[in-house]
Amino acid sequence: LCHTDASKSTYYKSIAKCITDVTGAGDSLTAGLIYGLLRYDDFSQACKYGLAAAAITLASKDTVISSLNISNLQD
Repeated sequence: LCHTDASKSTYYKSIAKCITDVTGAGDSLTAGLIYGLLRYDDFSQACKYGLAAAAITLASKDTVISSLNISNLQD
């Protein structure tokens, strides 16, 4: 994930360890990013939530992860 503004570009490396299925990972990344922005109003923190949500989804065979919640994202 890359974020660029007028002064710099920041690259956020994927934290995914295991990729079982990619279906739904982009949606999860977006949802985590939006959650982080609404909760913290900080793009860097929001990126971390988005990447965590995507990593959890990538490790699952399910498109929609029923166990995806805020405590899982913070781990």
